[in-house]
Amino acid sequence: MKPSEIARNLVLHDSVVRDIEHDAHQRTLRIDIELCNYMQPGFQSDDPEMVHGSILFSSVHDIHAEPELSQLRWSDQFDGQILRVEASQDPMLDPETLKIVIQTSDYRIHQEGMLVIRLSASECTWIPDEDRDRPA
Repeated sequence: MKPSEIARNLVLHDSVVRDIEHDAHQRTLRIDIELCNYMQPGFQSDDPEMVHGSILFSSVHDIHAEPELSQLRWSDQFDGQILRVEASQDPMLDPETLKIVIQTSDYRIHQEGMLVIRLSASECTWIPDEDRDRPA
């Protein structure tokens, strides 16, 4: 699907970011998250409140991150929370542009920060992590 569709079809606000990996050679960006399933339009009372998965952007043409993604060390002691996802104003653009704003938390040094990612990509896929979400 197009990046603007994922921004429209998934409520990403407040979802926890566990990892972000950019592969320039493969032209992909993967964001591992715990999706707030209870905020999704189709949520049922017996569904899990949080769902693990990844958002995979492919055919990434351009990416700018402040701070640079290589400076961030995602771990149990460093994660983020999605505050906002904005799609480009022109739905005819291909590749489409997204702006993702993430509040980061470094629990080791008790410091919060902001990560702003601007990316242009042709495709985007939500990949649920089925194994993680099954009850034990």
